[in-house]
Amino acid sequence: DLWGKNVYVIPQYAFGVLVNNQQIMLSHEHTAYMWLTYTQAYDILKYDKTALWELDRKVRGLGPRD
Repeated sequence: DLWGKNVYVIPQYAFGVLVNNQQIMLSHEHTAYMWLTYTQAYDILKYDKTALWELDRKVRGLGPRD
């Protein structure tokens, strides 16, 4: 209802990075971060979980059908 009747898709962008140093500096756009296992992150996400699933497969060296 908030976006009107003509909105079908709301873009969601996801990024994954290799972190060697666990000291994180947040920009003014963010207030917190969490280190989570795949299962914890999957349970917390409320919307499309496809990007998380794809990242998990890639990190573990698996293809989409392994």
